[in-house]
Amino acid sequence: MVYMMMAAEGSHKIAHYALCTGFMALGMMIPGMAAGWIQE
Repeated sequence: MVYMMMAAEGSHKIAHYALCTGFMALGMMIPGMAAGWIQE
């Protein structure tokens, strides 16, 4: 989270922070989907 706050510099800080949060969530969602497929 601190890295995302540091990376979100510029004129559109909120948009950059939202995109970084989305990529972070995607990084957790894809392994979870793969784990569910393996579990089945």
